[in-house]
Amino acid sequence: MAWKETNVFEERMKFVVAWKRGGWSLTDLCHEFNISRVTGYKYLEQYELYGIDGLKDKSRRPKHHPHQTR
Repeated sequence: MAWKETNVFEERMKFVVAWKRGGWSLTDLCHEFNISRVTGYKYLEQYELYGIDGLKDKSRRPKHHPHQTR
């Protein structure tokens, strides 16, 4: 059996769309998507604050390095 290929952004969008449609408790929806409730709240908050762009992955690269030469 092949592994299911998923795109993180698409899965986050599906999560938000399912929440907006209603009919789910957050606990059940998070269980369905196999994420924690903390992560579910984070996705919803990012969507409310930044829209679709809030669901995209952010760079983990530091913005500043303390030992950078100028």
